Amino acid sequence: MITVEEELMSAVSEGDKERVGQLLLEGVDPNVFPPMTDSTPLMEASRGGNFEIARLLLDNGANPNLANSENWTPLMAAANNGHLGTADTLLGRKADPDKQDDSGWSALMAAVFKRYNGVALRILTAGAKPHIQDKNKTNALLLAIKIHGTDTVVEALLDHMDPSYLDIQDSYGETALMYACKKKNLKLVKKILSMGANSTISNNNGDTAVTIANELGQEQMLQELLHRQ
Repeated sequence: MITVEEELMSAVSEGDKERVGQLLLEGVDPNVFPPMTDSTPLMEASRGGNFEIARLLLDNGANPNLANSENWTPLMAAANNGHLGTADTLLGRKADPDKQDDSGWSALMAAVFKRYNGVALRILTAGAKPHIQDKNKTNALLLAIKIHGTDTVVEALLDHMDPSYLDIQDSYGETALMYACKKKNLKLVKKILSMGANSTISNNNGDTAVTIANELGQEQMLQELLHRQ
C-alpha cells in the first residue's frame, strides 16, 4: 500500500500542483523521506525545475537545507540541472549557497561545471564563496577558468573572490593564474595579477606561471609575469 509520503512525492514528480496542495493541507510532512528513496519532495521539485511546487512546499514548512544521505541539497539539485527560477526561489527562502556534499561539491560548483551561467551568477549574488574547495581541492574559480577560459562567470567569480584566497592550489598544485596562462588568456592573467596573485608558486611538476607561459611561447604574457615578480 502506498504511503501518503510516497503519494506526495508522486504528485511532485508529475507536476500535479493541485494534488500536492491537497496533500499538504491534509498534513503530510514535506520533510519526510518516502520509503526506499533518498530524496525529499522539495529536492524532487528542485531537480525538475518546478518552482511553483517548490514554493508551495516551502510555504508549508519544507526545509530548503534538508540534505540526503550524500549531503546533496535542493539548491544543488536545482543548480545541477540549470533551473534558475527554482534556485532563485530556494535562495529567497534562505537556502545555504555554501553547503557542501560528501565530495565537497557546492551548488556554485555544480552550476559552473555544467555551464549554467545564470544560475551561477544568481548563487554568487546570494553570497556564495567562490574559494570553497572540494575534496580534490578545486573550487568554483579554478573550475570556471579550466572549463570556460573567460566569460562573465569568471569575471564575476573574481569580483567576489577574497584576494587572500587567490593562490589556492588544487590537487595538481595548479592556481587560477596557472590555468589562465594555460588558456593563453592575457587579459585574464593581467586581471589575476592585478589582484595580487603570486606568479612564483610551483605546481606538482615544479612549473610556475612563468615557466608555463614560456613553454607556450606567450611572450607578452611572460613579460607581464616577470614584471610582476
